[in-house]
Amino acid sequence: MNIYGLHIRIEEDGLYIYNSHSGLIYYIIESEKNKVLYWLKTNDTSNIEDFYLKTIGAGWLMPLKDSDLSYSQILPNLSQWENQIPDFPLTINWFITGSCPLNCLYCYAEDLMRKNVKNPSLNEIIRIGSAILELKPLVVVITGGDPLVSPYLISAIEILQGRAGILIDTSGYILKEEIANFCKLNNVGIRISLDSSIPEINNFQRPLYNKKHQRKRITLDNEIKSIILCLEKDIPLTIQTVLTNYNYEYIIELGDFLYSLGVKVWRIQKLQEPSISIKKEGFDSLNNVNTNINYNELISLLRKRNSDDWKDSMSIKFTQNKENDRNSVILVSPDGQFYTEKINNYGKVLIDNNSPFRPSCLNPQ
Repeated sequence: MNIYGLHIRIEEDGLYIYNSHSGLIYYIIESEKNKVLYWLKTNDTSNIEDFYLKTIGAGWLMPLKDSDLSYSQILPNLSQWENQIPDFPLTINWFITGSCPLNCLYCYAEDLMRKNVKNPSLNEIIRIGSAILELKPLVVVITGGDPLVSPYLISAIEILQGRAGILIDTSGYILKEEIANFCKLNNVGIRISLDSSIPEINNFQRPLYNKKHQRKRITLDNEIKSIILCLEKDIPLTIQTVLTNYNYEYIIELGDFLYSLGVKVWRIQKLQEPSISIKKEGFDSLNNVNTNINYNELISLLRKRNSDDWKDSMSIKFTQNKENDRNSVILVSPDGQFYTEKINNYGKVLIDNNSPFRPSCLNPQ
């Protein structure tokens, strides 16, 4: 079910809702399911509590600035969570290309990029998209590499449209108006990476891959143009920032900048060590700066700044990767193999060695 920019999965144990405007996933318990469905189908809010309007209604029923995106994503509240495990993946990351114009020092996807993979043909995109949809994900993040350089981005979106929420994860370096218009028309969210409003810092962490084309400000300029384009067209937009020793002292300044642009959703992720040796030198260069990151203190400072100066207009989400943490996401490589990352393994691990392109162990009942 798709309505108001929401992608909704109706299950026996409740509702799973992806709000493309905020980029957040919500679970609504079984006893509240029919009430919420009635509201969404009729737009009758007479029996709907305010917290639903400020979470599920964010971005379409009320402006994001008036919403409460810090509220629990288990509704009505977290105390009613009974450890339900859905029989489908909430999110799948689909690498539709290994090509990228940037060469970020901390990139965690380098082993699925450039010379390590062959970019898929249109027929392969169709085949891979079909395999992904067999797993009935709530949201598919189209990523890479940079999906904006793929000639089949629109085709990939058309395959998924109406059957999953869609988010494009991009450097923002080459967002064309044609793609922006298509995303607006089809309610596709865009997540753009930006690490600093200071050119030297952003360009150091996120340099161009082709060194011949590197010049001062070039990556930052293009990213800002893409952000402004999304905001002007009212495309659901999230900014993602990787927090390192190198940009830590300037994060508040970046927040001031994002607020001045009108950004509403900001995701900050602490630097995680890449799984392949080719990125170790870049990772080390970001860690060698003599800065002691106090993550909890930074969270408090940003929340205070958001309240005092940014008028609580931004939803700020924090991801703190601990030293031994490994992502537990499902990702699909450009050739269509399904991977994840286990807590006791570095790097990407095939989910099903016997059936890497259609993992039988993930098929919903």
